[in-house]
Amino acid sequence: VPSMALSPPPQIRDTLVHHLYLKTEKQKPDAIFAKIINGDVLDPVANDITWSQLMRDVCSVTSQLKSSIRPRTSGTPMKVVSVLARSGYSYLVHLLAIISCGWTAALLSTKNSPAALEHLIEASHSQYVLVDQDSRALIEGCLLMIPCLDFFDLSLLDGGDSLPPTQPESTVVESELDVPALYLHTSGSTGHPKLVPWTHRFISHAIFSYLEATEEYKGCMFYCLAPICHAMGAMFALEAPLAFDCPILFAESKKPITGEALLRHIRPFSNVALIPIPSILQQVADSGPEAMRELASHLKVAYYGGAGLDVDAGNLLRAHGVPVISGFGMFGFHTILFPAKPTKLRCSMLIPHHNLDNGEWLYFQWRKGYKILMIDSADEPDIKECIVLPAEDTPAIINHRDPIGFRTGDLWKENPHRSGWWKHVGRVGDVTVLANGEKTNNKQLETLLLRDPRIDYVIVFGEGKEQNGLLLSPAPVLSSPAAFEDEIWPLVQRINEEIPKHSRINRELILVATPTRPFALTDKGTVRAKATLAMYEKDIEEAYRTMDMDDSNLWTFDREFNLANLTTNLSAAIGQIMSRKISVWDDLFEQGLDSFLAFRVAAVVRGAARASSYPDAVIPRNVVYVYPSVAALASYVHSLVPSTAEPVPEDDATAVEMMIEKYSANFVVQNPNPTGDLDGIVVALTGATGSVGSFIFAELLVDPKVQLIYSLYRPSVQDIGERQLKSFVDRGLDSSLLQEYVHKIRFVAVDLAVDRLGLDEALYDEIARAVTHIIHPAWHVNFNLSLQSFERTHIVGVRNLIDLALLSHRRTRPRFIFLSSVASVAGYSGPSGVPEETFNNPQVARTGYGMSKYAAERILDRAVIGAGLNAVVIRLGQLCGATIGTGAWSPSEYIPIILRSSQLLGSIPSDLPDQRWLPVDIASKAVILLSFNSSATVPAYYHVENPKPTPWREIVGIVADCCIPKLQLVPMDEWLEYVAQRSKNLETSSVPASALYDFFANRFSTPPLITDRTLSLVPSVNFGSIPGDLIQHYLHYLGLIPDVELEDAGVD
Repeated sequence: VPSMALSPPPQIRDTLVHHLYLKTEKQKPDAIFAKIINGDVLDPVANDITWSQLMRDVCSVTSQLKSSIRPRTSGTPMKVVSVLARSGYSYLVHLLAIISCGWTAALLSTKNSPAALEHLIEASHSQYVLVDQDSRALIEGCLLMIPCLDFFDLSLLDGGDSLPPTQPESTVVESELDVPALYLHTSGSTGHPKLVPWTHRFISHAIFSYLEATEEYKGCMFYCLAPICHAMGAMFALEAPLAFDCPILFAESKKPITGEALLRHIRPFSNVALIPIPSILQQVADSGPEAMRELASHLKVAYYGGAGLDVDAGNLLRAHGVPVISGFGMFGFHTILFPAKPTKLRCSMLIPHHNLDNGEWLYFQWRKGYKILMIDSADEPDIKECIVLPAEDTPAIINHRDPIGFRTGDLWKENPHRSGWWKHVGRVGDVTVLANGEKTNNKQLETLLLRDPRIDYVIVFGEGKEQNGLLLSPAPVLSSPAAFEDEIWPLVQRINEEIPKHSRINRELILVATPTRPFALTDKGTVRAKATLAMYEKDIEEAYRTMDMDDSNLWTFDREFNLANLTTNLSAAIGQIMSRKISVWDDLFEQGLDSFLAFRVAAVVRGAARASSYPDAVIPRNVVYVYPSVAALASYVHSLVPSTAEPVPEDDATAVEMMIEKYSANFVVQNPNPTGDLDGIVVALTGATGSVGSFIFAELLVDPKVQLIYSLYRPSVQDIGERQLKSFVDRGLDSSLLQEYVHKIRFVAVDLAVDRLGLDEALYDEIARAVTHIIHPAWHVNFNLSLQSFERTHIVGVRNLIDLALLSHRRTRPRFIFLSSVASVAGYSGPSGVPEETFNNPQVARTGYGMSKYAAERILDRAVIGAGLNAVVIRLGQLCGATIGTGAWSPSEYIPIILRSSQLLGSIPSDLPDQRWLPVDIASKAVILLSFNSSATVPAYYHVENPKPTPWREIVGIVADCCIPKLQLVPMDEWLEYVAQRSKNLETSSVPASALYDFFANRFSTPPLITDRTLSLVPSVNFGSIPGDLIQHYLHYLGLIPDVELEDAGVD
């Protein structure tokens, strides 16, 4: 990581936060402030943000906020803005903008319940709530009397006002220093979450305390896994950049972080100062030596906090070179303890340069700036409790009066051989700290449960685990433990609705004490928790193992184990867990899945595997992160069964014909009524955020003949405008077109699987009256799925779009342009290439995907003959990345999967067929020209494929030479053996080809498509061989080679 080797601003203490940022930007405008990666891709590429870019973004958001909220001047009452959003770079920019306006930001965790959010907003006296699109659903469940403002899209802002002066008047500084710059809040483990103020003075003193360690981190990059609304996240995102000359890493992702994701995120970097969550380190340790060594190779230090790390896991990580050390702090006083060092120097953030043997990595020393008082604990004589007293620095919270200070509630034990070395051993009172740092209020759970007369005693367990559980002592009853559990489960379900999400109880973690092992009690009749838990230690461990393996009786799976039934069963079970109707195809995390529910979904998948003919299949704990949709999970489980042939009563050809018959019946035709016909072309387009769809959309926007575009999209948690912009930016398309031609765009949320597309009558009739062309590229590409898996959404969708066209009132029926695939004719075996015509033989299609495309073609043919549909079918061959923009090529397509897997394996297949790739921008222009060709005789069939193949030997030679290290050329069979070896353990395998192993093993290939009719209308389809610099461009987009100077690969 390049470093500017500049010192922090000379004046740190007693300086306002936004002025510290202004001073730093002025001193090093071109230094790297942050690196941003897409955390959901296999090989992320970093986008650098300089200090000047950061402050331009802050100024832009500040200008926008001032247009909505009246500015605050120094000395006037506080103005609080609550922030509820996904953590990341944009979050930090909005936070700094709020602070720059003189306001106070109340940072709210997205894990809060609606009741907790309402309490925090009211307690902070917030006047506004600033929310991003992903979090809007959370705030909609609250009863609020204040306005909600949306996060701003940084890419659409113009730079805002100029930077304010860096030297404010001293009177302004003094009056503002003790005003909170922000509020954090506690987890709510002891009731409602409590606000914790961080004033400008408090933050500046903390930054000053870090300065002595700046030399330790030269050339490093910080990566903190905690969100900015957490104290640890705020320290490293807001404070650390002002003290250390190190960039920070932001991994933009909609999924919870995992050990596997962590390795992907840091793989492009070295010298990373990692601030992880202990549970993530635990996952890496569980993944085995290879994962631990890889983590160690990228790190300067792994400085964890927020919860305890299992001692065995910590020792194992250190043994494999992972420099694990522990930090400790709280919302009220930042980090006050740091790793113990063999010198008398006790300074924040210093890294031990000696070996910490015999568990010494668990010990701390106090940092200077605070005075520490250790008092006796009631538990054991050598256990002490800590009170932090004001000294050079002052805690943000004072909760102890004699002496005045902050009583932390934490228990410590001193190293018997090293004075001043302390180890954290627990909490005072009733709090269970989970492995992810969340805290469960034991007393709250106990109180709620003990209201029921059927329960005598309760102990909450789960310290250091991912979830907590209950050990219950029932009142004297005649029922068995199992029957008692059934009786009280409805009570637990009701309590789960009242408590924080991270504290909710799974049924598998409810244990009932037996008469032979009663609770240990004191003379006063109170529970001796430690003694009782010791008696049930083995039972508790077994409960966690059982939950990990799943009790398959909780979920019902059809006896007929085929992919369609499996998808339906999984969808029902996961929908029940998430308490909502879910899409089979969409990412579950984008539909609201979190890490707590992901644990339960993994249990459902284990139950599905157990119901199969392969019940001994080992399902990894992170299966939901690897296969994050219902369709992907179903396909994965189905692939585990030794024979994956669908047990349908008839052959595939008959099944295809039956589906064609089913969706070709009872076409309804509307009589023309041309009175209201609009002039010009009006297009209804599906899949506008997809690869082909994005380029078609861009072409339609600039086409002067096109008057209006109805973009039909599937509803999602993310705003469609944001999704469309992201699609353009990813592909390097001109995003300003979306603003310039906004008058031509009408986004319409539809459900293609529902009659009349799920629209109200007025909107549906409006589209039916207006549309002249329906272009339909939206289709899920998955070669592992059966025909039946495509029926509900895709085949039904084609029929519903046909009905839309047939119900048009226009004199000339709308043209339906269906983008089919070479997969629909992959089994063609004629003497030459596939002709541009219809086929009445379902055996020309292979795979469920190809059959679904073939069925759609034949349904369209029948609608042409039986109802007068105006239809065009365009079969697309293998498309590659564009000649313009970023060269984006979807990493999930099979060619990119081969390329990405080859880099990881160090070898690439040498004997694949020559490739008939056609750049997607060329193909999309062809689709537009063919769609608007008025002379076509329907049903018209066209083929869009490059008639000039590129020899695989040329492609593989460029790929092998460009990758570092150079790839070895091996036969496909040998390459597949490497894939199989790396695929034995899904949890540690990072080879994308693992998921398509059977597809590759079957040597799936397609015949060439004849393109004579297409070329007569669109000669540019004859693109020729793919030039080498364009292949390098694709490799660069896929993250397989570093930045290179590429010549223009465009086409005249």
